[in-house]
Amino acid sequence: MSTDSSEESIELDGSSSDLARQLFYRAKANDSVNQLELNEVPDTVQSRLDELHLDWNKLPGLAQRALLWDSGFGYTEDFTASSYTAADQTIQFPGYGEDYASSGSNTIMKLLLTSEFLLGRRIPLESLTFVKALSKGASGEVWVCDYAGMEVAAKRLLQIKEHKAEDVNEFAQEIELNASLEHPNIGAFIGVSWGSLNNLTMVIEYFPAGDLQRYLKKNADLLSWARDKIHMAIGVAQALEYLHGHSPPIIHRDLKSRNVLLTRQLEAKVIDFGISRSRLDSTMTGGVGTPFWTAPEILEGRRYTEQADIYSFGVVLSELDTAKIPFHDFKLVDGKKAKPFHILQEVMIGTLRPSFSEECPPRIRRVGVVCCQHDPARRPTAASLVRMLQGE
Repeated sequence: MSTDSSEESIELDGSSSDLARQLFYRAKANDSVNQLELNEVPDTVQSRLDELHLDWNKLPGLAQRALLWDSGFGYTEDFTASSYTAADQTIQFPGYGEDYASSGSNTIMKLLLTSEFLLGRRIPLESLTFVKALSKGASGEVWVCDYAGMEVAAKRLLQIKEHKAEDVNEFAQEIELNASLEHPNIGAFIGVSWGSLNNLTMVIEYFPAGDLQRYLKKNADLLSWARDKIHMAIGVAQALEYLHGHSPPIIHRDLKSRNVLLTRQLEAKVIDFGISRSRLDSTMTGGVGTPFWTAPEILEGRRYTEQADIYSFGVVLSELDTAKIPFHDFKLVDGKKAKPFHILQEVMIGTLRPSFSEECPPRIRRVGVVCCQHDPARRPTAASLVRMLQGE
């Protein structure tokens, strides 16, 4: 089968696979099918076309299908939900079985292809050079990457054989949420990339200074409330004001010093919206977040609102002040160091709150104490919090 729409041609002799062979024999028998209408021609396929000065839209339907298959892509003409063909959602064939084994995969692809926040923001996967791993979690990892000559951070699912559909779906929703946010104190979204759902990747702003917790550990002696810390605190509070100002409010649910990154000028940037939820979500009772930063109502399994983030902010404020992890100084009655279980038990019943240093400015201490009130209704709103920190 030859594609003779230019001076040169692609010869697909059917030797690469059974399906390619079937397409080859159909072409020899003068069979013809409709052309495929793709939203986007895969980069691998486009590279082959460019080398031979061919136009995808001028190829016969069988040649299009053979070229897709020969380039390592799987497709089908069966219509899936929402009137998207799998040809529209072309993915690298090695991941075909894992990604499309569940009905949820069509929903994921629809989100990636049609979300108003992701349109025009897809980055070719081959444009990313993965340079250095930064961190690894239960299902994902973050890398420093080179993209178009600049350093970026890339978050992707762990590169294992297959992922649970819910993990991929949650990551896709996290990507869409990040893409929808735009604020000076929230890490900037750059784009999304994928060859298959198994290598779905979110590209975001990279901050060489690292996260707040590690920075405090290394540079605590160089920082002061008047010169540095107050501006960091206000930046985080302004990010919360922005999130909670949405309708319905967006709750971060995992605010902690490790999720606050710093620019070279020490501006605070809130990141990691992996478990963020809208307040209208009907399941706002699950155990989420990192325990020492988590509000009592969440630890107890009670319903919670955006005021849970305010409690977490109070814990971060104590870290800014002491440059130590929360409850570092809490001991049992016998003087022994308390185990996490004992600490969380005291937090839940309201007898333990994060501590502040003797040198902490009284105004900052007052803000921290009111943020960590056991009763969520007694905590300030994010907007009030910003005003309090600014001295208004």
